[in-house]
Amino acid sequence: MASIIIADENEGRRNLLGNTFEREGYEVTRLGTLAQTTATAAAVMPDVVLIEGEWSQGSALDACSTMNNEARFRNSSRVVLLSRTTAPDFLSSAALAGVAEVIGKPIDMNQLIGQIGRHASKQFVAHPAEVSQGGGGGLASPRFDVGMTMNDSQWALPMLRRLVEAGNIDETFVASLQDELGDGHDALDVSAETMTNMVRLALNRLVGQGQTDQMAPPVDPQASSNDGSASATTPSFNDLNRGATLGEGAAPTSASLSTSMEDILERQANDIAEQVEREMDAILDEEPDFVALLETNQQVTIDPETLALTRLTGEVLLDLFRLLQRPGTLSDWTLLTQIEDAERLTTDLLEALPAKEEEE
Repeated sequence: MASIIIADENEGRRNLLGNTFEREGYEVTRLGTLAQTTATAAAVMPDVVLIEGEWSQGSALDACSTMNNEARFRNSSRVVLLSRTTAPDFLSSAALAGVAEVIGKPIDMNQLIGQIGRHASKQFVAHPAEVSQGGGGGLASPRFDVGMTMNDSQWALPMLRRLVEAGNIDETFVASLQDELGDGHDALDVSAETMTNMVRLALNRLVGQGQTDQMAPPVDPQASSNDGSASATTPSFNDLNRGATLGEGAAPTSASLSTSMEDILERQANDIAEQVEREMDAILDEEPDFVALLETNQQVTIDPETLALTRLTGEVLLDLFRLLQRPGTLSDWTLLTQIEDAERLTTDLLEALPAKEEEE
C-alpha cells in the first residue's frame, strides 16, 4: 500500500484530500503545520508528500527544501506542491527546493489522483523546471546541466542526473554498500565525496566522453590494413565495455563509430523495430486453416439457383411476417405468436445462408 502525507493548514481541504486518497487505497497521514510535515516525513519516509503551497506561517518551499536535504528522503519520496502560482520563477524555485511537480489550482481531482499514482510508483514525471545549482552543500551542490550536449565532457543523461546528485551518496550509503559486500571483502576506505566522483566519472566513461584516447592508443586504419594486423578490426576495450554495459550486441566494430549514449539507444531502438517487424510479418503471413462442419465425403454441392431461390423465398416471407405483426392486422394472439416465431426462424435461415460472394 502506497503512503502519502497530506499537508494543509485548512482542515476542510486536508480532510477532503485525505478521504479521497484513502478511497484510492493509500495510507494517509494528515498534518496541519509545516513543522509536523518536515518531522513526520523524515521519520516515516512516505511515497508522496502532497503539500499546500500557501501557508499563513512559514514557507512551503522552505519545508520542501528541508525535507529534500535528507538523502534518504530524496531517494524514497517525492514532494508534490499545490499552488495558485505557476509562473516560471516560482517553478524554478520549486525545482531548487526539490519539488517533483507543481500542480496548479483549481485542481482537477482526476488529474491529481493520476499524477500522485505516477509519483507513488516512481514513474518518470517531468520536473517543474530544469535548473543548474551551484555552491554549498546539500541541494545547493552542483547538478548536471541537462542542457549540455551529449558529447560535452560534463554530460549526463537527465534520467541519471539525480542518481549522482551531491547528497544522494552519503556515508550511510557507503556503509550500506559495505554491508552488502559482506565480510569477505576489504572495507571500503572511501568517503562519500570520493564515491560520488567515482560514480560520475564511471558513467561519463561508459557512455563516451572523448575518453577513448585516454583508455587506448589511437589506431592508424591505413597502417593496420597494410600489415593485416587485428587492431584494424578489433574494437578497443573501452568500446567493448560500453557495448556490453548498455546493450547486448551494441558493441561497435570500428573505432570510427560513434559511442555516445544517443547512438547506442538509437541502435537498440532500430534493432527492436526490426525484430517487431519480422515477428509481425510472420504473423500476418499466416493463413488460417480451412474449417468445415462436414467431412469432404459428406459435403453436398448446392445448385446456385436453388440457393438464390431459397434466399428470395426467405426474404419474401420475412417481409410478410413483419406486415402481419403491425398493430390491428391480427386479433388472434395465438396466430400472432406463431408469426413471431416464424419471423425469427426465417431471419435465422437468411443469416445462415452463405453470402452472395461465397455463392459465386
